[in-house]
Amino acid sequence: MTIKPPNERPPVDAGTAHRFAIESHLPGTTEAECSMQSVLPIIACVMLLGCGPPPPVPKETHIKQVQLAIVKAGGETNILTESRTLFMRLASFTNNSPFDMAGDRRFEGLSGIRSLGDAFQYEPSEPNRVSIRVHNSHFDGYFIVLVNPDLPQPPSFERIAGNVGFIEPGGAANRSQSGPTTEPFAKTIQR
Repeated sequence: MTIKPPNERPPVDAGTAHRFAIESHLPGTTEAECSMQSVLPIIACVMLLGCGPPPPVPKETHIKQVQLAIVKAGGETNILTESRTLFMRLASFTNNSPFDMAGDRRFEGLSGIRSLGDAFQYEPSEPNRVSIRVHNSHFDGYFIVLVNPDLPQPPSFERIAGNVGFIEPGGAANRSQSGPTTEPFAKTIQR
């Protein structure tokens, strides 16, 4: 007869112990489901590490988006009317920091312009334009410009509809390069 030390436990079936551990941590799951649940986060991490940003959105897509937004905002005539009101309100404005359009009193009653983007900048040294940011996603954001319909258009203005368009950095020479933007506003937003 062999005598066992008092602290020694009887042998346990390994399969039963493994199943007990799984069931005690994830009630109602089988061993196969638990194994799959532990593998999925690893697969997701591997996929994310190999992924880069999506390809840039074509300029034509942005143009169509802006044209549709103008139609939904009441059309070109409504945007022109609201633009005249906005530029009259901005004439005495001296602060050029970007801010949210929806919460600013200068945009009260200008729902058409507010629907074109989410933030704007007015530079008093360039009283003929307002830069508007259109933010679709982290990877798809761009800038359009609302020009004062009562002043001459800037030479680099590329009209989309009415007094809404793009102003390319450096003028027409750079139009074939990257997507639409307005240089001063882009720099201010990044600060």
